[in-house]
Amino acid sequence: GGTREYLYEVAANTLVAVVSGLNLLGPVPANGTQPNGGGVDAMFMAGLADRIVEENVGFNRAWGLALELYKRYEARIVSPDPGKPFWELYDAKKIAPRKEWLETINETIREIAQNI
Repeated sequence: GGTREYLYEVAANTLVAVVSGLNLLGPVPANGTQPNGGGVDAMFMAGLADRIVEENVGFNRAWGLALELYKRYEARIVSPDPGKPFWELYDAKKIAPRKEWLETINETIREIAQNI
């Protein structure tokens, strides 16, 4: 977690999975190789899935949106930014996302919501 590219990838996967009737699996930052995950990214995925269903997004529209999102992180696929560890993204005492990560998530939600 911790990068906008990560959220774009989660969103692209969510779009295609929901309209294809697939199970939402993930998100798993850094392919599970580092402690970079937290609950808010799963909430991001679930909220987006709800929005896709509520807006009755069809397969062709979802596929087009997923391709647009893919363009935003395509260049980083070979050498992705691993993001930040949990303790840099979350306040461990409050078990809540830190302001910077929450702002990135909310900005990305608004950006994606405008296109659904």
